[in-house]
Amino acid sequence: MDNAPEKVLDGICLDPAVKFQTIMKTFDDLKEGESFILKNDHDPKPLYYHLSGEHGDTFTWDYLQEGPDVFKIRIAKKKLSRSNESETKPEEHVLDGTALDPSVKFQTIMKTFNDLKEGEHFILHNDHDPKPLYYQLSATHGDTFNWEYLKQGPDAFDIRIGKKILSGHQEGAKLEEKYEVNDFHDHILFADNAQETARTIVAKDYRKAKVFHRHGLDFAWKGNRTIAEMCKESGISESDLRKELAAAEEDFSDVIPSNDYYHWDMAFLADHILKTHHQYVKNNAERISAIAEEVGKAHGKDFPYLQELAEKVRPVIKDFMVHMSKEENVLFPAIKFMLDLKNKDEHQAGPGGDIARGIRKMEEEHDETRAALQHFRKITNGYKLPEGACEAHEQLYEDLQLFENDCYLHVHLENNILFPKTIILEKIISKG
Repeated sequence: MDNAPEKVLDGICLDPAVKFQTIMKTFDDLKEGESFILKNDHDPKPLYYHLSGEHGDTFTWDYLQEGPDVFKIRIAKKKLSRSNESETKPEEHVLDGTALDPSVKFQTIMKTFNDLKEGEHFILHNDHDPKPLYYQLSATHGDTFNWEYLKQGPDAFDIRIGKKILSGHQEGAKLEEKYEVNDFHDHILFADNAQETARTIVAKDYRKAKVFHRHGLDFAWKGNRTIAEMCKESGISESDLRKELAAAEEDFSDVIPSNDYYHWDMAFLADHILKTHHQYVKNNAERISAIAEEVGKAHGKDFPYLQELAEKVRPVIKDFMVHMSKEENVLFPAIKFMLDLKNKDEHQAGPGGDIARGIRKMEEEHDETRAALQHFRKITNGYKLPEGACEAHEQLYEDLQLFENDCYLHVHLENNILFPKTIILEKIISKG
């Protein structure tokens, strides 16, 4: 009999940069029926949401100690019954993923799905769990497909993937209900009596961002301030600013109606942030960091601030990427989990507030990035090139300004739209 003590993972002592990945790996390494105890200094409820989103009903979550300063949760991997034989039928089309060339495998699977008619399906045979494909289908096709495991490992996986029936007379009412719920109401509007701030003004009409930019007023990081407070702090006439904001409503010169971020479905907005802003940072992080180090090494003696950029750009971007990983692995899955509860008119037991506290931490990390970008702008005199600057020097300034521009919209979408609505959503699905 195995009397080995149960594994305890002390999350309090883990480096934040690897904490989430370490916990998830500990769970993934469990055999069915095994468990570990997670010790933490706050309720790690967002982790529960992520496990639910990624692993469904394959785990148990039992509180052994609930605060106030220490939380202990036993997390176990359930024993799942499975047949050694796949439940495929002879007439079903089977796509053998193990026989596909890796360079065309993903495209072939997606084309096979896209070629299905509503109500049709195929069986994907693979040598590992193709969970990333599930996420891709979910992101690009929403709730229009079925995903049914027929065989789950350890060496072979068979999944029946089907295209749901959404059209036709019998499904017409369901289709209308689906669009009404998911596409029009899940965005969650701010309350009508919500205090007017730079946050609510620009969230509802992004054209007005130009007015704040023109006066050097920050609406992205410090947007939860009233017009009166911002004008008093900056010495700008409130009356004049309001006239400019009103005039912006008449400017349709560069309006793109589809970019009405405020009315986007929350899950779609999270995916948009992930696939545009997060991807931009990932694509350019190494290149910007490397050119900062290159220019600092070549010209740091003549321009000392370049040496400072060489030392600080990489750590700042690295910290921002760690921050993004928390959003991708914890916050965004939690949003989708809560939206699913809301659409099912279900509730999460407990008073809630865990997500709101996590968001406050996210906003603090945004502030740290803002402080670094402001410092970069200050020591470079607003990215004004000195006489005789080389092409690499010019390229560095251009890259840092573009990074700052993207970061401004990135943070606006989160701080001013996604985060406040997520806090509202958590209140909706929580029971006191």
